[in-house]
Amino acid sequence: MAQSPLGAQFHDTVALAALKLRRFSDSDDVEKGLALARERGVVNEDDARFIRECFIADEQLKAHVITPSDLSYEQADRLHRCIDALRS
Repeated sequence: MAQSPLGAQFHDTVALAALKLRRFSDSDDVEKGLALARERGVVNEDDARFIRECFIADEQLKAHVITPSDLSYEQADRLHRCIDALRS
């Protein structure tokens, strides 16, 4: 079965977030990247929690626990804004 456009966009955005967090912390540890981003004020606590929720949702999407209809373009857009903050 082909993945929906939203599912694909969400998955790609989560993968980009993981990459940016790894680069941000110069480590393979995404949690370390989130902690460093919080410490430096790049993301706030709410954004860090949201990013973690997106990682969980992506895993659930891959495991077919949730479907793309459980996601929204607003979630993908917000995650993009969080990623943009990591680029600054």
